[in-house]
Amino acid sequence: MTTLATDISGTYDWPAEEAQAISENYLFMAECGDYSKDDLHQKIVKERTHWVKVFGSDAQGLKDMARFSEVFNSLCADKLGCFM
Repeated sequence: MTTLATDISGTYDWPAEEAQAISENYLFMAECGDYSKDDLHQKIVKERTHWVKVFGSDAQGLKDMARFSEVFNSLCADKLGCFM
């Protein structure tokens, strides 16, 4: 089970929501053409490093990172040619 967060809008899948928002940013950057595919890949590597730190290395953190990567990859991998 991934970490669920609760706010005034209800309970939601926090890693999936974050991954969706991040993926939209990278897809937008790719569409604009301001970055090469290699530049985007390097940015995604840095992004992954950031989220590994955010989620942590305990069992729950690893599950959350796996969920984050799963959602990000399902939205971006084919279009960007690289994986989280």
